[in-house]
Amino acid sequence: VNHYLLADKTPEQVFEEVVYPKFHDQQGFDVQEYGEFAGGPVYQIMQGEIVHYLNIVPLARDSVLIVGDRPPE
Repeated sequence: VNHYLLADKTPEQVFEEVVYPKFHDQQGFDVQEYGEFAGGPVYQIMQGEIVHYLNIVPLARDSVLIVGDRPPE
């Protein structure tokens, strides 16, 4: 599991400015909404047999992007 602090960004901004541009233009990636955990959205990123989960957790003014190979629980 990897964690990334994104200063002064809401979860929506993190998705629109970081996640979506990273995977939208790359062939073979499929991004799906997966649900919610810890107050933020969870996305499933698939590339063939490889699956990762992104949880964008809101903080007071920042967000934390958590990347893992299993859904958060």
